[in-house]
Amino acid sequence: MRFVILGGAGAVGAAVVRDLLACADVQQVVIADIDLQRAEKLAAACAAPRAVARALDVRNAGEVRAILRSADVAVNCAFYRYNLA
Repeated sequence: MRFVILGGAGAVGAAVVRDLLACADVQQVVIADIDLQRAEKLAAACAAPRAVARALDVRNAGEVRAILRSADVAVNCAFYRYNLA
């Protein structure tokens, strides 16, 4: 399965990323965050080729739709004020 973690470089998102990467049946975890450098740092720290960093501004509905099209599962860890539930 392919997971996209919205707000994936934050504290909660990073925990979700690490937990998912511990599962052998997870094919890819996309760390989608407005802070690309932080997402890339997390992906590198995970040392797993299945972890991929992507820049994403959750305030841009078009960007969110585009990244979700390729996901099997999305996990929303973005700040609550963005109301993506």
